[in-house]
Amino acid sequence: MKCKLCLSEVSSLRRSHIIPECFYKEVYDKKHRFIPITNENLNNLKLEQLGYREKLLCGSCEVKLSKWENNTKKDLVDISKRSSNFLKISPLSSEHILIEDISHDSFKKCMLSILWRMSISSHEMFAKYELGPYEEKLRIVLDQEPLLTTLDYPIFVREVTLSGTHYPDIISCIGKGRMGHHIFQSFIIYGYLIDIVVSSQRMPERYNPQMLSSNNHLLVRQIDHRSLPNDHGLLERFKQDDVANFFKQQAS
Repeated sequence: MKCKLCLSEVSSLRRSHIIPECFYKEVYDKKHRFIPITNENLNNLKLEQLGYREKLLCGSCEVKLSKWENNTKKDLVDISKRSSNFLKISPLSSEHILIEDISHDSFKKCMLSILWRMSISSHEMFAKYELGPYEEKLRIVLDQEPLLTTLDYPIFVREVTLSGTHYPDIISCIGKGRMGHHIFQSFIIYGYLIDIVVSSQRMPERYNPQMLSSNNHLLVRQIDHRSLPNDHGLLERFKQDDVANFFKQQAS
């Protein structure tokens, strides 16, 4: 069998997480379970364990990706706490936070690896992530690890809030969006909306200050959950009876 990333022939493949295990910590209950809630599973909620996994990667590629993942998780935890021993975190206004000394290379490759795994996954949860020729382009980037610039797959990060409070226990698949001629792919992990531009068109320079920068700077903007893109009524889903009843049963 062949590793989906490095394409090496190996005797066995790891059961690789599509979304890294470290990002599920805040989502799991005390029994290491979580509950996917979608518009499609009305009256059919069920507990899942250990996140979504598939046989994708060899051991070496698992280790490589896990280094990016662990570094990025630490960064997001510190940004949420507004305190860090490694990052310089400076609130610029009530809605904007400037992050300095963040690893552009590690953060970007972590996010690209998550997007790439979503695109090659056979699980219906990730069906909306179709990258076309960019699927192979991302594989090459993750395998060969070139030094990426700010404008290589630009990344925007927004902190999702509910009544002014950030909740890190949110993971969500948003899917594809468009800004003019530019296509971007979006998802939420640790309560942060990640927008990745996947397009041959260069973003206008006016957006540069908002992107994850190769100078290791990141401007994070807070947004209210009601302004999330492509919501399709999912937030209303949390208010429906089957969701409330399911959580009552689990608590009893």
